[in-house]
Amino acid sequence: MKETLEKLWKEYLLDECATILTDEERNLTKKAAELHEQLNTQPNRVLKEELVRRRFDRFDFDDEELYGNAYSNRTARWTIGRHIPLFECPDEDIERTYYFRWWTYRKHLRRTASGKWVVTEFLPKVGWSGPENTIACPLGHQMREGRWIRKPEFLDDYTRFMVTKGIVNGPRSYTCWPAWGALERAKVTGNFALCEKLLGDFVKNYEAWEKGWTSRRGFYTGYVSGQGLFHQTGDREGTEHALSPDGARPMVNSAMWAEATAISRI
Repeated sequence: MKETLEKLWKEYLLDECATILTDEERNLTKKAAELHEQLNTQPNRVLKEELVRRRFDRFDFDDEELYGNAYSNRTARWTIGRHIPLFECPDEDIERTYYFRWWTYRKHLRRTASGKWVVTEFLPKVGWSGPENTIACPLGHQMREGRWIRKPEFLDDYTRFMVTKGIVNGPRSYTCWPAWGALERAKVTGNFALCEKLLGDFVKNYEAWEKGWTSRRGFYTGYVSGQGLFHQTGDREGTEHALSPDGARPMVNSAMWAEATAISRI
């Protein structure tokens, strides 16, 4: 089993090598996910949930809980704490930071009125958010980080919600990459069904970005055929003006390349 896992990891699961194009590669990825699940359910595994309890209890003690979503501080260890990969290392700062990221990610898990899951950017309601206080700006980051959560409902629901009901294109949207995020998550879970089911929605979203729109300030966002590049404003790209002025900015073009690439592979 160890040799099989090492082979799958080196050849198929490293980010640098994870270009899944054939049925054989997809099957190997699914096999790796199955083996990973088997190892995590074995009673004699090396790492224990005591790691989560010790870290989460300390974070709870230090926190003034002003806002709550689905899982309060008091229930964090028994909810999200049971669905994350365990990690231990000699560096105290790295290990503490690792568990703090999951502890804070949990704060942004929110149940919708219909009982489905979304992930918020802000805990309090903000005026520039979309339905259920969602914002597309952090979508790709939330999907990439949350892909390691073992409970699939969280990001299955969130991905489906954002591409069907959220604001992922148009004047109120932000640069995002839902297709790429969904595909990268599928490479970890081994389950490509959601990607395939939402392929039509991913295509519609990309076509909306290609067609483009004009903001209330009169700025055009979308594909400029004469340049072969996408244009976007800094505030709606999410990087503000840290990289370049409004126009053919690096991040929006990287995101659209990622979307087109992911759609072609799905």
